[in-house]
Amino acid sequence: PEVLRRQLHPGSATTGSEHSKDHPEELAHYISHVDYCKDVLFLTAVDARGAGVAIVAPLPEVTTLAPQDAQRWQMVAAHVEAGHRLRQAIAEGVADRRSNDVLPHDAEAIFDASSFQVTEAVGPAKDSTTAARLRDAAITVDRARGKMRQTDPERALAIWKALVRGRWSMVDWFDTDGRRFVLAIPNSPTVIDPRGLSERESQVVTYAVHGHSNKMIAYRLGLSTSRVSTLLRRSMRKLGFRTRSQLVTQMGNFPALE
Repeated sequence: PEVLRRQLHPGSATTGSEHSKDHPEELAHYISHVDYCKDVLFLTAVDARGAGVAIVAPLPEVTTLAPQDAQRWQMVAAHVEAGHRLRQAIAEGVADRRSNDVLPHDAEAIFDASSFQVTEAVGPAKDSTTAARLRDAAITVDRARGKMRQTDPERALAIWKALVRGRWSMVDWFDTDGRRFVLAIPNSPTVIDPRGLSERESQVVTYAVHGHSNKMIAYRLGLSTSRVSTLLRRSMRKLGFRTRSQLVTQMGNFPALE
């Protein structure tokens, strides 16, 4: 169970040789399936329930990920996790557990991709400040997906956050005439046992408990790092923890494996 717990650590990015330092038989098992394989890349894109995608890719050489490389893969995992959650919700027809029956796929805002002007909005996206933030996010995603992918891929990955303000995914959608729009679809991460915390506080605590830095939490939720720090401090105060280590120790059991 402990090996499984480590492998399912949400958002982890590591190699088999790093992961299995104390259990060489694990690495031997993984590499035995591919002739040229000397190591494997583990990329785990799962939510707090353990639902998501695990990617295992063969590597031709024993590899240790540099911190920057591990962070890039963690950022990729954040997008895979958000995408998996969104696909599941759309397939079930219950994005964000509600249906407004107004916009496609339960979106709360729709933007014309040629001008990025809001064409329709419902719910919280009707607020002018929120709509402006969603528009900025749509423009940023479009930039990241454009020429920047070739000219500055690291910058493209950095500015394309996994979510917008902990709630929305920005997704292309084409109408029957082939015209492109951008949808802001609610896609909040599932939180486990909020214990009196707000939804955003619960999200931050969940990722902190699973070992993510404030910077990575900010990337996953589309918040500023300072905002994450504030939410975490406030949550710890509500929960009665004085240090981050106390929080992790007391609330660190991975719910999917309980």
